[in-house]
Amino acid sequence: MRCAAQSKIIKNLTQEIKAIARDLGFHAVGITSAEPVVEAGKHFNQWLSDGFSGEMSYLKKSPEIRFDPKRRFPEAKSVIALALNYYQDNPSSENQKNDSEVLEGKIARYAWGEDYHRIIENKLEQLIQAITERKGRCWKGYVDHGPLLERAFAERAGLGFIGKNTHLITPEFGSWVFLAEVITDLVLEEDLPATGQCGTCKRCIEACPTDALNEPYRLDARRCISYLTIENKGEIPETFTSKMENMLFGCDICQEVCPFNGIGVQTDVPGFSITRGAGPSLKLDEIDALSDNAAFKQRFSKSPLLRAKYSGLVRNADALRVHNKTLKDTIKNETL
Repeated sequence: MRCAAQSKIIKNLTQEIKAIARDLGFHAVGITSAEPVVEAGKHFNQWLSDGFSGEMSYLKKSPEIRFDPKRRFPEAKSVIALALNYYQDNPSSENQKNDSEVLEGKIARYAWGEDYHRIIENKLEQLIQAITERKGRCWKGYVDHGPLLERAFAERAGLGFIGKNTHLITPEFGSWVFLAEVITDLVLEEDLPATGQCGTCKRCIEACPTDALNEPYRLDARRCISYLTIENKGEIPETFTSKMENMLFGCDICQEVCPFNGIGVQTDVPGFSITRGAGPSLKLDEIDALSDNAAFKQRFSKSPLLRAKYSGLVRNADALRVHNKTLKDTIKNETL
């Protein structure tokens, strides 16, 4: 058992690290142990076995390290879970000319501004440096591209609970947050796991146009608009082109209908502003004007849209254009 003096040292160090994280701009911070998230690991393995990961083969590589960080870092003691609010209102289009002939594709809210990886990784580097100065060893910070079940550790660290739409839902910002983590060998004071829940609400499941949420807490990525417009390397199946709700990159539908996201808290991170990126939508003609991959990279050099690649963005635009033409032809024929 820890003596009172040791417990006080751990408590003070924990509070100090949390304060540093908040000073760096993280909107929420929680602490949990580096012990495995066993139930989440079972759920993840079953999800992989069901084939729900689609073409994301990297998820199948050593899945056990995703729920047990000690397999990679035996000396790990604590996981510092972090959240950054990215919500911003969709600007009014009252001054825009309503031209039904100009086709636009919608962009998921998280991708309106600069690439969040750049912004968060800079903050993580500073946090890791501060921990190192306090004699703690850290391994590389995670921002959704490392082998870690981020939402499970964030839930156990008390940041929020995982909803039926599979997003982490925080009490302050809903699910409009990016997650990040730092794994350290420091023993820190753990927070209590989050206890919220969705109750009987099924709005996200009912609203998903492609039935990707085939049951609560289980997402079939192969049917998800985000996957189809970003991770998917082939053509978008015709089964889904008529159900994309004009989404060009990503999708927010299951978040927009969530009651916990009713009133968003405007982010204070300048880099997420629409003035720093692609914004809420893109005219399909603008994509046509990108002559090649070099032009695409220049236009979206700091944007998450790079993830889709030039060929993917052109494919998405073509899918939206074909559907809109089919829809207009159908309406025209019905009025004859």
